[in-house]
Amino acid sequence: MSENNFYECKTKSNLVTYMINKIHETEESKWNDFLDMSLFLISIEDFVLEPKLTKLINTFDCQNKLAIYRYKPNFCYQWHIDSIRNCALNLQLIGSDSFCIFGEFFEARKLKNLEKLLYKEQTYYLLNVNKHHSVFNFNNDRYLLSIGFPKPHTFADVKQYLVDNNI
Repeated sequence: MSENNFYECKTKSNLVTYMINKIHETEESKWNDFLDMSLFLISIEDFVLEPKLTKLINTFDCQNKLAIYRYKPNFCYQWHIDSIRNCALNLQLIGSDSFCIFGEFFEARKLKNLEKLLYKEQTYYLLNVNKHHSVFNFNNDRYLLSIGFPKPHTFADVKQYLVDNNI
């Protein structure tokens, strides 16, 4: 199932410490409320330590889809499919007690084929956000770096790029 829901990248991140410092240095007024969470936009210059990701961002024209998301403690982001992107490359920065679940709806409100994504440290995951998924966060704030791939780019397209470029 995971081959259709998410892909674990081979390359480990060099950005975690840099991004955590950026979080701590960012004034609260720079965070924007977004649905039931908050985010602040980052720029391609923040990826200087990751040249392969800089190339990926430019190749798929994602310069305006770079953000760090903050989820509140004891929070569940309801089941959904993203509307403006088909996939996202995510790196969990802070929040070891949170996870994402993918599932398929049947008979109106029932779910089957549940699959839990437990993020590993310093690991990027490509998520197929065109599939139903939900986020559960428990005791602490969760911070997630996310690169959104605008439509019409698909999960399969971006995954193939990641494989071909050993990312």
